[in-house]
Amino acid sequence: MSEWARPFPAADSTNIDEREIDYLLASLLEKSLAIRAPGEGGVRYRLLETVRDYGRARLLESAESDFLRTRHRDYYLQLCESVEPDLFIGDEAEAMRKFWADHENLRAGLLWCAERINRSDVQGQAHENAAALRFGTALGRFWIISGQVKEGLDYLKAVLSHDSKVSESIKAAAMNAAGNLAYISGDELTAKQLYEDCLTASRKSNDRPREAITLNNLALVAMHQGEHEKAKAYSEESVSIQREIGDHHRAAIGLGTQAHAAMEREDWQSAKAILEKCIAELRRFDNSWSLALNLLSLSRVLFHTGEFKAERECLLESIALSSGLSGWALTASALGRLAAAEMRGRRPMRAAQMMAGSSTLRERVSTPPSVGEREELESLRTQIQSEVGEEKLSAVESAMRALPSLQIVERAVAKRVT
Repeated sequence: MSEWARPFPAADSTNIDEREIDYLLASLLEKSLAIRAPGEGGVRYRLLETVRDYGRARLLESAESDFLRTRHRDYYLQLCESVEPDLFIGDEAEAMRKFWADHENLRAGLLWCAERINRSDVQGQAHENAAALRFGTALGRFWIISGQVKEGLDYLKAVLSHDSKVSESIKAAAMNAAGNLAYISGDELTAKQLYEDCLTASRKSNDRPREAITLNNLALVAMHQGEHEKAKAYSEESVSIQREIGDHHRAAIGLGTQAHAAMEREDWQSAKAILEKCIAELRRFDNSWSLALNLLSLSRVLFHTGEFKAERECLLESIALSSGLSGWALTASALGRLAAAEMRGRRPMRAAQMMAGSSTLRERVSTPPSVGEREELESLRTQIQSEVGEEKLSAVESAMRALPSLQIVERAVAKRVT
């Protein structure tokens, strides 16, 4: 039990008789060596830090250390792989809660994966490498939503650098996850290479769903690099495969990529039509994260078409959805655009609150804004400063930094300026 890094449910002590677990917990609680930690997911238990550290030291001295740490790793790998699909279609908020509840345990599992693949005395190295890749893949979307992009990318790049004999499908999934993280961090060259390698591996293993996903991702990279014809071809092939295999959810996500291509061409009416269709489809699948992303895109289009009331409505819904998932990087982007809208409406103090909220949330995640977004925020701050003064603006920023993330969002979008 000393291997668990943070509060754990009793059910986590796998392969042990439940009566033995109950007896052990009751004994630890009676002696004040463990405490109950009630939470949204039910009662969990936490060992006192001194007890846990002592138990861990004794564990590392024992002959069972590797076996128990591997069992701990395998338990949380299985948990991740069972919960991760809900981040696409399912109860995304509940899935994020589960990931956060065991965040430190997940990190402990990742550390053990990294240690195992770097040891020369471990038998079954291919199995260990596969487990390490699967673990990173299962956490990929969590890392994106939670803004822990650097942590995830560093881990996956390190694991992928090992020349291991694992299946092409496992490698492809990990390459795609790493490519997503690289793309979001602004490293398009690395993302492109990872996606191209993923596409090759997907085709070798005849993994049509993965092939379609990767083609859509390559379309995004090509579009941002100005290769519009290539982006169009990638996107159309991706959507064609999705429809062929009956994955209408992914096909809807692919529409968002086609809308971005229209936005790059400044064809705002086409982009609007595609995004409205994309959003309508995503509402059918109840995909909060993708919906929040595409609402943010639609807000940009509506700005260019002069539909400012609808722009604001899109931004507020995007903020509500992304903050409900603790997706602070996306929330920060939407707050920044909302701050700009407030400045256009000559409401500089409200703009100051939103901009301060946006910058504070950005400071708390490892997902950097794009170059364009960073330049827009810097320009916006200068405009706000000229209206309200540096003293007032600094006071608003200091007040935001003192708040938990969810309260930042609540204050930023509150109608009354505080």
